[in-house]
Amino acid sequence: MNALTSASTLAHSPVRQQGLTLIELMVAMAIGLLVMGTMVKVYVDSSRLYNFNDEFSQMQANGRFALEFLRRDARLAGFWGCNQDIDMVNQIKKSHYNRRSYTNVADANPHSTGKGVAIGGTDDNALTAWPQQITTLNVSDTITFRGATGQTFDLSADIPAANLSADVILTSATHGIDPGETALISNCQNGDIFEVTGTTGAALEHKATQNDSAALSKEYKESESAVYLVNEIEYCIGTGTDGVTPTLRRLSYPNQAAGLTCANDGVDLIEGAENMQILFGLDLDAAEDGVADVYLEADHTAMDMDKVVSIRISLLLRSVSNGVTDEPQPFTYMGTTTTPPATDRFLRRVFNATITLRNGALVSSS
Repeated sequence: MNALTSASTLAHSPVRQQGLTLIELMVAMAIGLLVMGTMVKVYVDSSRLYNFNDEFSQMQANGRFALEFLRRDARLAGFWGCNQDIDMVNQIKKSHYNRRSYTNVADANPHSTGKGVAIGGTDDNALTAWPQQITTLNVSDTITFRGATGQTFDLSADIPAANLSADVILTSATHGIDPGETALISNCQNGDIFEVTGTTGAALEHKATQNDSAALSKEYKESESAVYLVNEIEYCIGTGTDGVTPTLRRLSYPNQAAGLTCANDGVDLIEGAENMQILFGLDLDAAEDGVADVYLEADHTAMDMDKVVSIRISLLLRSVSNGVTDEPQPFTYMGTTTTPPATDRFLRRVFNATITLRNGALVSSS
């Protein structure tokens, strides 16, 4: 009886709770820390790799985008309507900010006839240093493209010699040209560049308020003449709108204010553009085969304005964010290898392009 009672009591007694020993707890914690550390390392490495790939992809896209913009404007440079070699008169007032070096005559001679100037450039301009900038890279070239756009507007009436002083040009359709824009009227032999001072329907005014004279230099027949929009586009390196990041900037004339500069007032195109170097290719052989025999800087003493057939552009781009690399990455630009300071862990790449001038060119130094 006692044995049965003892067995029954044991069968109905709760099982005693078994705990972890200190050694078991420490082993479990060590395994947990090991797993957590592994996960943290995988996360950090994945984030760093993602950041690297993201910055690299953005830099690649920026480089292609920048070169495409430059290539497009370079190919249009020197287009002056139906004949790129016409003689033109720049009628815009010498004191007006929209007067640009569209012809190869001095501004002191506004009514002298000159050929169209397609490209300008300056060499190694000192710019205001921005944070993290390597001091040896604070000089960059600028390049300027000039020419008529592809928009063409036909005349609806002759402009005879007896009517050159009239300040209205009649086009065949509503044109969408705004006052303040620059236009070229051309008959494939001669041309006049003027600022549009007003529009009424299809009529373009060219009064003497912004032009040296309301009179055109030549007569233009309806069947032989057309009107084109004209612009000047300058590219440079400057500090971006955030006040920190070096940026490829683009300033277009005509603009809406006086005293604007590309570095200070241009539109931001590409972030992270640290430097731009331009070389002009000259065709110097007697055959004049259109192939560059030598590449020179804009201010080189041997520069021959009439022989430029191509340009060579070199852009140094960096990642927008710092800390992309584990340590400073040496890079080679224009034949010079530079090792950044310890705090500079940007990713950098050089983008190069050689562009043939489709319309021929005259080159100016500014």
